[in-house]
Amino acid sequence: MTAEELRKLSRTDLMEVLVAQMKENEILQKQVEKAKKLLSEREITLRESGTMAEAAMKLCGVFEAADAATKLYRENLETAFSRSRDMIREAEEKAAQIISDAEEKAAQIISDAEAASMHLSEDDIADET
Repeated sequence: MTAEELRKLSRTDLMEVLVAQMKENEILQKQVEKAKKLLSEREITLRESGTMAEAAMKLCGVFEAADAATKLYRENLETAFSRSRDMIREAEEKAAQIISDAEEKAAQIISDAEAASMHLSEDDIADET
């Protein structure tokens, strides 16, 4: 999802994206744990193997899988962190804009009220004469 698409999302949608990323990270964490378990099992195989060459051939696939799972997990964490940081920045920008708009509206209301008050005062003075 592009930054432009993220800006168009509501806070609820942004939270749903964040929750989805967290769920995906949990799944990947489980995969990493599974890969670690397999690695542990392969270490036992290594100890039981007759030669180093035999053990290396058996372990090669496990190391590659564990390395790939670790890289994927890290990339997803970095992506989720970046998205979260972007969402926070966008929310802060929206909040600042809302405050600015509210301050402008309040200033306009005060200005209108002061003008109306002056007009009423002028009418009171005209009525007295």
